[in-house]
Amino acid sequence: MIKKRNKFPKTGMVVLLSLTCYQVSFGMLTRPFGPITVASGSDDKTIKIWQYDDNKQFTLSQTLDKNREGHTKAVRSLAFNQMGFLASSSDDKTIKIWKPDTNSKFRCIQTLNESCNGHINWAKSVIFTKKGLLVSCSTKTIKIWEKRGGKFSCIQTLDKNSNGHTEGIWSIASSQQGLLVSGAWDETIKIWKPDTSGKFRCIQTLDKSCNGHTNKVLTVAFSQEGLLASGSDDEKIKIWKPDTNSKFRCIQTLDPLCNGHMSDVSTIAFNQKGLFASACLDGIIKIWKPESNNRFTCIQTLDQKSGGHTRPVIKLAFNKNGLLASVSWDKTIKIWESDIEGNFRCIQTLDESCGGHTRVLCCLAYQDYAAPIFFRKKLQENKKYQDIKITNQEE
Repeated sequence: MIKKRNKFPKTGMVVLLSLTCYQVSFGMLTRPFGPITVASGSDDKTIKIWQYDDNKQFTLSQTLDKNREGHTKAVRSLAFNQMGFLASSSDDKTIKIWKPDTNSKFRCIQTLNESCNGHINWAKSVIFTKKGLLVSCSTKTIKIWEKRGGKFSCIQTLDKNSNGHTEGIWSIASSQQGLLVSGAWDETIKIWKPDTSGKFRCIQTLDKSCNGHTNKVLTVAFSQEGLLASGSDDEKIKIWKPDTNSKFRCIQTLDPLCNGHMSDVSTIAFNQKGLFASACLDGIIKIWKPESNNRFTCIQTLDQKSGGHTRPVIKLAFNKNGLLASVSWDKTIKIWESDIEGNFRCIQTLDESCGGHTRVLCCLAYQDYAAPIFFRKKLQENKKYQDIKITNQEE
């Protein structure tokens, strides 16, 4: 890989700039710009910002509450975009956009509510797409938001008139290939694809007739390669593979007969290498490894004997270095690290004793790839580095 040498604008530190990603190399160690960050949300109405320190531990950096223009009810979902901005959704029917400063401290810069064509019911989930769109879902609607003039505006609403869901939407995900997927209590999964004008259209409904789920769909997730995994109240995980026309078919069902879950599957997360973790309402996390023909095998079960959770696990997330984070109704966040053999162990528990949440946790998100704002702008201004692609630029 070709690399260029330059001095760091603020400190004079010598860095190596990769033409394919933002990274700083310190001797033999490579790390992303800025601190690795975990954001967590809870029924206690707060968002907690946790940062990874030099001792390889997460410590509380900031609490975002109503005194900082935060939410007034439970925080249900969190998502970072490629530039380090944070979006949060809540039972208070709002979505909030949070901007980090050069010290990675967040402040609310926009609130999306009913007055700007937002949701009229609780906002269940938010994600950012590869192209920088913000996508949110509520009871039976999905909203597509685009940033215009420094503010997000709703550009499309997907509902039953768009061949959308007929009952509560519980989970949404975006693929690297530009597709959206949604899972709902109507026991269906919807596949959404943008047309030539950029408007999303439902191109497929995955239900019982195509070997789909037989109960509420609670979680959907894409792998980097475009495989889709879904989890349901029917205690099963389904693996779906797309054809060249983005039409999906079920290629595997993971259930108790193949060491799967014995309770409702609440969350699924893929890592960069195609492995995924799943969790359910009995508090157990399972690690699944891809084998030949895109089939998965359970290689590890993380339960209380492994230092795991004591109550339902609600959300899982991997960062780019392979750290796994989990949140639970037991009011804790657990950080899991894999050894050279791929076995995960709990290396840290974040709870009330270290400034954590006081009520059950609902969501979390990782951010570990955003450059500091002042350095990003310097890159944009420096003509020597015009060949470095910078996407979703923020003002």
